This record gives sequence, C-alpha cells and structure tokens, in this order.
Amino acid sequence: MGKVFHPGIKSGGDDPVSWTDPYTHAPDDYIKVDNVLIEAVSEERAKARPLQDQLLAEYAIQALKQVAPKAKSGMPAIAWHNFVNLTRYKDMQPYNVTHTGHINFTFPDQITLEMRQAYYSCISYIDYELGRVIAELDNQGLTNNTIISFWGDHGWQLGEHSEWQKETNFEDATHAPMMIHVPGVTDHGVVTEKLTEYVDLYPTLVEAAGLPKLDMCPPNSQNVSLCTEGTSMVPLMTNPTTDDWKTAAFSEYAKKSNVIDGDAVMGFSMRTEEYRYTEWINFKAMPLYKPMWDELQGS
Repeated sequence: MGKVFHPGIKSGGDDPVSWTDPYTHAPDDYIKVDNVLIEAVSEERAKARPLQDQLLAEYAIQALKQVAPKAKSGMPAIAWHNFVNLTRYKDMQPYNVTHTGHINFTFPDQITLEMRQAYYSCISYIDYELGRVIAELDNQGLTNNTIISFWGDHGWQLGEHSEWQKETNFEDATHAPMMIHVPGVTDHGVVTEKLTEYVDLYPTLVEAAGLPKLDMCPPNSQNVSLCTEGTSMVPLMTNPTTDDWKTAAFSEYAKKSNVIDGDAVMGFSMRTEEYRYTEWINFKAMPLYKPMWDELQGS
C-alpha cells in the first residue's frame, strides 16, 4: 500500500508477481477530481468522504491488526497451549505465565530474543552432528546404497501469535521437516510444494527399498497386521509438480486427558493448499479410539 512504486500501467499492472496480496488502490479524492490545487477540507467533510491518505492509513492499520502476533479473537480456549512448563526452569521462573495470563501472554523482548537465539543455536548444533554421521557413511562406502530419512515429530512455535512450544494444531506446530535421500533418485536434490504427511514416510521407504507395495488400511485396522494410511512419495521424487496427488493433509493433538487410558478432547486439523481447519471433538479412547463427531468443543 502507498506508492512503493508507480501503480498502474507503468509497473505492468501493479507488478503483481512481486506481492502476496494485491496492491491497495485508494480512489481519487474529490480534490483531485475537482481539479483544485489548494483547498481546505473540514473534519466533517473528510469524515463523510475520506481522502486518499486517510484510506491508505486505515488500510495499514487494519493490516497491522491482522499480522500482529496475537491469538485471533473468538479462538476456542482449548486450542491454546499455555506453555507453563517453560517456567519450571529456574531462569524462567520470574515469567510464570500462570500468574500473568495465558492467551496472548508475551515474554519481554530480550527473553524472546534469547530463547530464539538458543533454539537456532540448537538447530546449528544438530545440523553439525548430523553431518558427522553422514560423513561416516561416506567413509564406510555406504552412501550409495543407504536411504536417509530425516524428520522431526512436530514443529515448534517461537512466539508466533504469542504461542510457544509444540502442543497445538496451529500451522507452526504441525509444519515439520521431512527430508529423504534415495541414492540414484534424489542425488541432485528434489523439492516439492505438495502436501505430505508422516503417514507417507512408511510406504515411501517400502517402495524406495524395492519391497512389495503396502495395502491401504481399512477403517478399522486393529486386526490387520500390515497396512498403511499414507501415500508413497517416490512419484514426487521424479515429478515434484504432479497434479496426481493428495489435496489435503491431516494432523491431530489431544487435550484434557491421556487418550491411552481414557477419554479426551482431540483436535483434528485438515490442511489444504490454501486453508487450515481444526475441530476439537470429544474422543472415546479404548478400545476403539473413536471421535464423537457430534460433540464439538470448538473449531
């Protein structure tokens, strides 16, 4: 918004390839339309028909409200993780979130920066250690016949929307790394933007290893010894932009109880190319582990 470049025809129609959201146009105000160089505008007149700069300022204000790192209003409380276990460490005890509040609690800026710095340091450290292991594969002459799978069981929130750690169904907590090297197939690197899930890892490794294809699991697979709910990603390794692929990925996270021993409330999320949708549903645990879809606790 604003004149970051000359809008219109001189920028090829607002230079659309450079922006995620389209350029914001404010209509010509009446002063320009009236072809008047100097004119005083009363407050009442500007309120009835805002000037261009007023409109652009209002667009900017609304944009700031949308991108501020706070939880959305109307969000069900069960979707929130209060990250109180961060404060069990002695250097974090002065910032006990149980006393400060949960939703939209914000750590001081310096502590936020230090926690992010420590996290990124940890990532660099693990990257180095992983490199040592892969180097030894090379030393042993095993690289060309070893499939390498690198993945993490969850993402991690570092203050986005005032949320920390992992225990949510939000985008950052469910968007996690999954990288696979298959000798002779991905040697030169392959990147895909298609939706994938952790259930896809098992059938991928099976196919990449040349083992017999797995059958899909039936709705109730308790008595089935071997099956999969995922899709092999091997086709994406040769055609990463294929249209013949799944259109949604799913994740879930439990709240209020341990689903191993008893009932809970389960958060079920569906992610498509454009949207994420989550419902929190009462969940019956043993023996069927069944969601009660008509008992909605939030969405």
